This record gives sequence, structure tokens and C-alpha cells, in this order.
Amino acid sequence: MYRIIGVFSNQVKLIKADFTTSSQTGSNGTYNGIITYDTSNYMGNMSVNTIASYYWDKSGLNAWENSELNTINLNTMFLSNFSSTYINKIAVSKWYTVELRTNVVAAKTIFNQESTGDYINASIGLMYVSDYGYSVIPDAWNLRVSDYNDFVDNNWLFMGIQERFISKSQNSSGFAYSINDSGYPSITPIALGYLALRPCFYLNSNVTYNRGSGTSSDPIRIN
Repeated sequence: MYRIIGVFSNQVKLIKADFTTSSQTGSNGTYNGIITYDTSNYMGNMSVNTIASYYWDKSGLNAWENSELNTINLNTMFLSNFSSTYINKIAVSKWYTVELRTNVVAAKTIFNQESTGDYINASIGLMYVSDYGYSVIPDAWNLRVSDYNDFVDNNWLFMGIQERFISKSQNSSGFAYSINDSGYPSITPIALGYLALRPCFYLNSNVTYNRGSGTSSDPIRIN
């Protein structure tokens, strides 16, 4: 099951509805075992002792293009879960690798930072801080993303446990952003390996709707 983050340049962007297991994203690459921190606020449907955790980059370098999380766990292991039919529906897209200056700003400011500059081409990535910034109620979009702990009950992307963003930090070398257990983005050492994943990808612009209303009991199907 996947959820729609939004539409960008005629491509629908999806995020996995729940976290991954090692059978989905691999026990190699940057894998660090199952998550071991407090999961009492977890809102998903998995058995928590199956949720896999990963480093952003075990080497400690702020280089997403060289991280084994990108090259092995997401764009090799996770991608291999799909049949060739569905792989052909996933777009090879630009994933921007710029360093985010701050999260003490509104979602639009973060989006403008994250949608320009250096990028890599890949099929699978992770969500940006700006994706998360627009997942709260619209009344909060002009507030600072760093204050989103006040909106965890109105944020459909918050799953109650810590997970990784693709976004890295400009002001602290060796750090990338993550959702902390209070529900707002903060920076975490990229060589700290206990955070969960929800892979993201874009559908090719020629993928068309088949049926479904978009609920969990009647999900959208594509041709």
C-alpha cells in the first residue's frame, strides 16, 4: 500500500504507507537491525519487531549519491520487490541532494531550497522535509516546520516513530534530517543507524487511473 504525497511536473509521487522490513530493503548496505527504541506511539500495522533500521550513510559522508542506503537498500533491494511491469511505471527522477539550511522556516521556504541545485537520477528515494511540511493541516503551512510537534494529531505522514528524510543539513556536517518521536524534523548524525524508512518514488506521467476511491479499503488502482 502506498499513499500519494502530491503531483510534481505531471508525475504522482508516492510514499510507502508503512515502514520496511529487512526482506524489503535488505540486510546489507546500511542495515542496522530492527528498531530498538520506544515504539509505544507507533501508528502503523506492522509488528514492531520486524521494522528495519538503517544508517543514512555509514561512512559519515554527506554524499547521498554514494550512500549504500541509496544505491543498495533503496535502488537495488527495494526496487527488486517490483515486477518488471511495475518497474516500468516508476520514473527515473531527479532527487535533489542540496543541504537544507534550516527547518525554522515555513514549508514553502524549505521546498524552494530542496527543489534546485545538485541532484542525482534514481528510481527510489525518501521524502523531503518539504513533503512532510505540507502534510499538516493547511492552516499550519505558514508556520515554522520546527514547530510541528504541535500538529502531530493533524499530520497524516507522522507514524509515531523516528524515520529518515533524504534531506541533509548544511549547518552541521555529517547530519541529515529525520522525524523525531515528537513529530517535527530535526537533525540526526548520518552514521547513526537506528531510523526506519518509507521509500518514495514518482510514477511515469503516462500512468493512468483504473479504479478505486483512494481509501485503504478501496485503494486506487492504476493501468
